[in-house]
Amino acid sequence: MKDQTPTTATLVLEGVDDNFEAYIEIVDSDTILLDYERIEKITRDELEELLEKRREEIALQTKIEEMADLGYDLLYTDITIYQEKVDVWEEHDIYSDSYGYLQYGDEVYIDDVYVDENGELWLYSYVYNYNTYEYIYFWFRYSDL
Repeated sequence: MKDQTPTTATLVLEGVDDNFEAYIEIVDSDTILLDYERIEKITRDELEELLEKRREEIALQTKIEEMADLGYDLLYTDITIYQEKVDVWEEHDIYSDSYGYLQYGDEVYIDDVYVDENGELWLYSYVYNYNTYEYIYFWFRYSDL
């Protein structure tokens, strides 16, 4: 008996609204159209690669969320620098202008926080320059503390 393969069908899913319908067309043994969106069969290696990429995306999103939570815990608090040197920048970007560094024992007030696309937590603060009688505002990375 010859196998019969339909080329189009209407899919009705149980437990879904009775009016829900999806257009399916079998293009070839590796391709279908589902509501006119082309879906291609992939190999096991391609699937593993996609899954690994998705795991990395989830891990990064989790890190971003954790850093955002930590940032809000630090916001509007004073912190003490316990590293010998913590670099500071004009913007929350290491490629922006460098303003120098904070050093061991400095205490700064956290006035703002920012989490970048890599999950890096940046803290915004300022110091008073007694020579120029001006405040100097800057960003530094939490990971440097």
